[in-house]
Amino acid sequence: MGEQDVVVVKPLISRAPLKKVGQIVFPELEKILVDIFCDQHQFYIYGGQEMIYVFENAFNHYHINFSSMYAYAARRGKKVLLKEFIEENVLNE
Repeated sequence: MGEQDVVVVKPLISRAPLKKVGQIVFPELEKILVDIFCDQHQFYIYGGQEMIYVFENAFNHYHINFSSMYAYAARRGKKVLLKEFIEENVLNE
């Protein structure tokens, strides 16, 4: 049986897109999108068509810094795959 509240703790990738407000540091949307894409085994609920919806909604409702997102994806070794996914599933519609 699953838990209602789950916390995932992972090592932080260098130069991850983060924002600091006061004493609180939180991930920027670009980091969240890359993490969902790269860690599909952990975020399986966002796989397939759901991942396309997540990216479409993010692109339609928020300003995305593609340079930052692709730089972070490159540090995770997934830049080419992420670009292909976005071009084929999100931007071509």
